[in-house]
Amino acid sequence: MNSPNSPLTTVGTKNKKMPAFRLILAAAIFSAGISISLAQTEGPSAIRVEAQQVVVPVFVVDKSDVRSDWRHNKYEEWDKEVTGLSAKDFHVFEDGKEQEIQNLAIDVPRVWQVSDNVSQHTESACTPRGIWASPDFSAPTDSGASLWLLHVYLVSYTPPSSSPGRPCHQIKVKVDRPHATVYARDAYCNTKNELYDAVDGTLLGKQMDSYAESAQEGKFPVSVQASSLFGGPTENRVDIAVAFPSQVLWRQWSDVKLDARIAVLGMVYRSDQALALRFSDIACHPSILGDAYRGAFPISREARKDYELQVIPSHYRTQLDLPPGDYVLKLVVTDGKKFGRVEAPLRVESFSQDGLAISGIVLCQRFHKAPEPLAQEARSPQYVPLLANGLEFTPAGDTHFQKKDGLLSYVEIREPPLNGAVKLQLQMRVRDAKTGEVKLQTRLLPVASATRPENSVIPVAERLPLDKLSAGSYRLEIQASDSAGMKSVWRATFFSIE
Repeated sequence: MNSPNSPLTTVGTKNKKMPAFRLILAAAIFSAGISISLAQTEGPSAIRVEAQQVVVPVFVVDKSDVRSDWRHNKYEEWDKEVTGLSAKDFHVFEDGKEQEIQNLAIDVPRVWQVSDNVSQHTESACTPRGIWASPDFSAPTDSGASLWLLHVYLVSYTPPSSSPGRPCHQIKVKVDRPHATVYARDAYCNTKNELYDAVDGTLLGKQMDSYAESAQEGKFPVSVQASSLFGGPTENRVDIAVAFPSQVLWRQWSDVKLDARIAVLGMVYRSDQALALRFSDIACHPSILGDAYRGAFPISREARKDYELQVIPSHYRTQLDLPPGDYVLKLVVTDGKKFGRVEAPLRVESFSQDGLAISGIVLCQRFHKAPEPLAQEARSPQYVPLLANGLEFTPAGDTHFQKKDGLLSYVEIREPPLNGAVKLQLQMRVRDAKTGEVKLQTRLLPVASATRPENSVIPVAERLPLDKLSAGSYRLEIQASDSAGMKSVWRATFFSIE
């Protein structure tokens, strides 16, 4: 692929939608730099109830033994992970009563490092469809996305009946192993949509609900891009990308422990102001290894700064399924002390089922080598990546760009059954958002398409040369057509250049 400022280039491949997996995600355990945790009460990911089972993610270390590692150009020691445990080694107590363990499984944390066309950063998944991303911290390499692997035990049991008016329960996990220290959350709540609404029913969730409806202005800026893509027969997939300044988010060090709590809440309202859907997520980095760290003490200011850069997020993205229609998205980001808020209109398109159809537009600046399918499932199993021609494209949370920035538009085209002589094409134009004057227009660009007997979806990424545009606000329009004369509607989105 050409550099971000090269002429317009089309890349396209057939896209097979990934299957939806119903998993309880374990903790995202970050194993680089200084470790962080708040003991059992803040250990791995939140406990959730799925298919009438409580699944408790647990991380266990042995403080009498250490493992050695080489990090930050120095030799360090860490408390050794305890592996090889079986169900009989665990005891789980709910509200003070021991529960019979039904199953024990091993999971890996969803944390990975991404090297893209801009830089390197860390990403993590705490829910099946959400992805947190840190700011950039070093120059890019050719590695794409790589995973860190540690052991997380998933301890499952059948919950007793909940008492009326008592939706939340206290949890205690013990391990029959000398010198073992257990990291796990100490409570879970029976809520309507546990896996996709992590703060629902919690004190933090109630606080964020009040932020969403408050007349008070947010203390830091939040921006969002929402784009409608193809989905199922009754609902379409909406890609949500959020950006916020990580440097202003609250964090606090206590010796080698980093305390931070960053969360996002989104509420989608229909045109009649009824709530159609809500989602939430809590960043899972700052709550993991605790005092497993055996490195130099006290921690240097530079090391703390470097570590914070990798674990305090600045971006979040997720996907929703919504019926076609007009909505309003209200989105809140908090660090537990203050909040930022944004509100944006959201249109979920109704796509043609018979003719040539084109999705909404996703504006992207970043791309990297697409991971292998199994690696993608290990990252965020229900997030459908934006893939084209062996590359994965990352939606931009902020659609205000600099002239020097590289900008790509990602769309999906659905074609009817074609004979081999019909060729698929794409055209782009950029209008001044205020006057409507066309400032940039491409020729008909060929899109790679293979003959298939059924309707198929082709993802396409197109470069937009920002250096040919002056500062201002613009409307990007894209249309698909074919050599037989069939045309899609024009899709549009807005962006600005500063």
